[in-house]
Amino acid sequence: MNANASIDEPLPLEQMFGSAHQLRVYKTKLTRTAVVLADLANPQGGLGQLLKADEHAVLNQSIAVIQSFSQRIEKAKECKLQDEKALEQAFNARQAQSWKLTKAYFPLMHETQEQQVNGLCMAMSLNQLGLLKPNKTASLFKAGLLKQAEALGRNYGSEYFFHELFSDCQSAIQEHIAAPSTGTAQHSLDELHSRVTEISQGLRQSEKALLLLLTKTYPSQIAERAC
Repeated sequence: MNANASIDEPLPLEQMFGSAHQLRVYKTKLTRTAVVLADLANPQGGLGQLLKADEHAVLNQSIAVIQSFSQRIEKAKECKLQDEKALEQAFNARQAQSWKLTKAYFPLMHETQEQQVNGLCMAMSLNQLGLLKPNKTASLFKAGLLKQAEALGRNYGSEYFFHELFSDCQSAIQEHIAAPSTGTAQHSLDELHSRVTEISQGLRQSEKALLLLLTKTYPSQIAERAC
């Protein structure tokens, strides 16, 4: 068998078009073309009267080919629609599952100091992993936490600071484990949990002063020490 034989084989119609919508648009163009040719091929009136018999025959053959191909386009469109619906259902199911896993793994709980410390370590870990504010280095991210805590705490109370930060963490986790390229959502979450746990253990020691500052100091004092 020729090794290049597969290169010469035409792709299925479903693969040649990016979506069912594109197939529908192309079928509409074929239909319009067939109508124009049918009008021209009409020997009873219009320009059709000027054509010869063999020219009428060629036009009628062309119309038959277009109509036949249009039927193939219609079948391909239906197949594409089924594929798109299946992909949409799989996507929605993965989104729902990833949100359920995320909320169970990292609920928005920040009433106790330990919950706040866990959440802060989660946020810094996600930043180091490039999942939360990846454009900020670890030092810039920590400085941002101090500024955010001072601003939000002063205007809305410290609970709002933790709620907003932990909500961002939830979104980052969900987006990561929802990505199809990371395997199943559960497997992705298990891997992420392992990495976050390892990083958090180090942060509890290296960032002890920052964690204490963010969880026990009043917002006004944060502003003074952040300068």
